[in-house]
Parts: sequence; C-alpha cells; structure tokens
Amino acid sequence: MADVAPEFDFGLSLPSGLVIGSLALGGSLFSELVNYVSHGRLSKFRTINDFIAKGNSRIKDLRMGAADKNNMRELKSLEREVKSANEVATRLKLPSIIVNGIWGILLFQYVRLTFKGHVAGSLPFKPFKIIDRVVKQGLSEPGETDTSAVFIFILFNIAAKQLTGRIFRTGSDQAVFDLMNSPQIKHS
Repeated sequence: MADVAPEFDFGLSLPSGLVIGSLALGGSLFSELVNYVSHGRLSKFRTINDFIAKGNSRIKDLRMGAADKNNMRELKSLEREVKSANEVATRLKLPSIIVNGIWGILLFQYVRLTFKGHVAGSLPFKPFKIIDRVVKQGLSEPGETDTSAVFIFILFNIAAKQLTGRIFRTGSDQAVFDLMNSPQIKHS
C-alpha cells in the first residue's frame, strides 16, 4: 500500500501531478523572464504595444463611422502607422520568440521521454476521438480514460501561461496614459 500514490479527484497521481505542474509553471516563469529581459523592460516596446492597441481601437471606430473623405484619409494613415508599429514590435520580440520556442520544445520532450508509458492520471469521461491520441500519447496499453503526462503537461502549461501572463504584466499604465494624450490618436 505504500507504493500507491495518493490521487486527486481527477485521478492524477500526486507525485506525477506535482512534477508536471512544477515543470509547466517553471517553464512559464522562465518564458516570462525571457520576455522581460528581451523586450518587456523596454519602454519603447511597451509604448509601441500600447500604440498598436489604441490604433486598432481607433481603426475599428473609423470603420464603423461615416465614410467621408477625412475619415478615410485618417483611416489609411492610421493603418499604415499601426502596420509599421507591428513590424517594429515583432522585430523586438523575435529573440524571445526563438528562445521560448526552443525552451518549449525541450521541456515538452523532457516530459514526453521522462513519463513515457506512465499513466499520469485518468479522465472522468472517455475523451473525444479528435484528442484521443494526445490524451494517450506515449502509453503502451492505455485504458479508456487513462491520461498521459504529455496531455496533463499541455493543460498545466495553458493554465500556467495564463497565470504568469497576468501576474507579470506591469509598467504599461503610464504608456497608455501618455498615448491617450498624444496627437497621433485623435479621439472623437
């Protein structure tokens, strides 16, 4: 009885769940650190990002408004500015995108190889055919509701990315305020 791991309500064994959850959370924290070091700390990136958000909002307003000549001219000009700002933001984010992609692949492969053949949990229902291969990936003889560590890692990773993304969004309030008062974006 000592070799049986305690289970959560989802059928996830405690040691597997903790390891997989820790890997997902650690991976997300590392990604946020890479984003911060690469471009998040740059006020230029935050200003550009906020300009894009405000510009897209203004473009939507102009498209829904009257189609007079001045609005069309402002719309075309604003679309060019937002496109240019998107290109600059993408260039600033490119190093972190590459590092995070490689990190994600390495972490995914680590989980896949470490837990290969190990049932990490069980679902309270039979999975849909479309996701059945991912749910049972790496299991040699899975039961109907058995779950692989890869699937649980994917679920943990989605949740961890959302959590760390919300926690570490900082410093953009001043840039938004400055941008709202800038002459580039006119308010109706």
